[in-house]
Amino acid sequence: MNFASKLFFMSTQDTKIALVTGASRGLGRDMAINLAKKGLDLVLTYKSDHQSANKVVSEIENIGQKAVALALDVSQQPKYATFFEQVLIPELKARFNTSKFDFLINNAGTGLSKPFMETTVTEFHELFRVHLEAGYFFTQQALRHMNDHGGIVHITSGLTRIIYPGSS
Repeated sequence: MNFASKLFFMSTQDTKIALVTGASRGLGRDMAINLAKKGLDLVLTYKSDHQSANKVVSEIENIGQKAVALALDVSQQPKYATFFEQVLIPELKARFNTSKFDFLINNAGTGLSKPFMETTVTEFHELFRVHLEAGYFFTQQALRHMNDHGGIVHITSGLTRIIYPGSS
């Protein structure tokens, strides 16, 4: 059964929780709101824009679902275990009366609007940490805190299909 089917057949008495990274704007915001419309509760992460993340939480609550926004910089892989143990799990217990969640949507991303010839190793490593390492190692940590029969979705930007002269 695919992810969409699991959402469709889920009982209204069995509220599921989705964790969406990078959900304060763009695709992450839209996914979180649409998941709430399907009856899921949400945990949203954001890197720095607390105000936008709280607006998304309010929109979800207006739909009738529960939500919380938590700060997380996905480029900081060594902090994942601490995020789960000291931030996420206590929030799940306090707001949702559980210590596990059902779905992980790895959506957080970043871009670099800079010519190929000017990109530094540090900038490249940041892109690598956010777009590859984060999906891999964040999921590794998340699996320890997910309910059985959940799902994991990895999102990428449509920008991966667009090539600009001089850019990578």
